[in-house]
Amino acid sequence: MLFRIVKESLYFLKQVIAWTVLNKIKRTFVYSPRASIKANYGKYVSIGNNTFVAANVSIGLRSYVNENSWIENCKIGNYCSISSSVMICPSEHFLNKVLCHPIMGNKVTKPVIIGNDVLISHGVTVLEGVTIGD
Repeated sequence: MLFRIVKESLYFLKQVIAWTVLNKIKRTFVYSPRASIKANYGKYVSIGNNTFVAANVSIGLRSYVNENSWIENCKIGNYCSISSSVMICPSEHFLNKVLCHPIMGNKVTKPVIIGNDVLISHGVTVLEGVTIGD
């Protein structure tokens, strides 16, 4: 248990240091250590505190995601405004199998595509394959 706490604390510290440097280099404003360094961020992107961003995400110029959100497997256009507590998690359970538990197999999910200048309000959940136009 103590080992896990130390490991998580070191990871958190590493992410904070990495984002402190990367924010200056990439001209971003990422305040969440839960945001992946490997995701593609446009200039002047802002990511709020405690927001998870997966490595398979692309966020365009001057878009922002407020705090406590979860973003994975999607492409977000330029000038998008994503409020807090938004979930973009395009993965679903198999419902046509004996068990819907993920142990029965994983499927490839369809990414979410969000156009330019889109507003997604507080608490919205976006599921797989959804495309939101400009």
